[in-house]
Amino acid sequence: MKPILKNFTNLFTRYRNPFLSLERRFINPDNKSSKRMHDYIHGLKTNNYFQSAKATLFTRKINWLNYNILSLIYEFTLKDVPDEDIDKYIESLKKQYRKIKDIRREGRTKIFIKLKDREIYAKRLTDALVSDTCKLEDFIPNIHTKERTGNCHSYSRKLAQVLNGDCNVVTGSIYSLLSNARILHSWVEEEKDGQAWCFDATLNASMKKEDYYHLYNVKVLEKISKQDIIADKEDFWKLYDINMHYVKLYYSSRQEALDIAKKIKPAEKEVSK
Repeated sequence: MKPILKNFTNLFTRYRNPFLSLERRFINPDNKSSKRMHDYIHGLKTNNYFQSAKATLFTRKINWLNYNILSLIYEFTLKDVPDEDIDKYIESLKKQYRKIKDIRREGRTKIFIKLKDREIYAKRLTDALVSDTCKLEDFIPNIHTKERTGNCHSYSRKLAQVLNGDCNVVTGSIYSLLSNARILHSWVEEEKDGQAWCFDATLNASMKKEDYYHLYNVKVLEKISKQDIIADKEDFWKLYDINMHYVKLYYSSRQEALDIAKKIKPAEKEVSK
């Protein structure tokens, strides 16, 4: 894509718009998205229909099915959620949605959700990537707890470097319920035997790429190879020390972030501390 056309396109993607400040690119979108979700859910619980309606302005059809499937997978991979609660959740979803033909699980390792048009398979990431010499818990100790939430960028970086084969850290905007409540998110993608897989440490789950993209309504912004993650190490930590917002910039617009890193003088790093 030619530079002029690329910049024009980026104007419609706030995370990659070079003419916006870092705060407007990365803080406000996340806060607004979180607020929309909070207002919508709170409005439903309190019968405040005006609040819910306001949160869903300019929103396409609300997809409760995707939202609940992802919620089930999230709960399924938490250690402190008992099997009984998972089974109740499964039965509730099967009764609630005609599109769900069946849901079955293999212990707390694998779960299969059969819909009319697809079967979504999710495996607990800590089981999918287990080996005799390496356990994912050694690198991400809280991966079985809710504390994993909100750490997608750093965990994806760690995960990519733990994997033996080639992979990419992918960053995009996602939503599962409200289309106007998109957030910035990172995960890892790897291809095995001709099948593309998504590994999400904040979900502690591995899924087929097509299913992951479907559930999260993914719009990819950037893909960074494992090799580039390693090669960029010095520039990445230089940006990290100057301003935490540069971390999001790196994952969503790598070249722009590296160009900034090249201009940072060593003295600036010392002053920032």
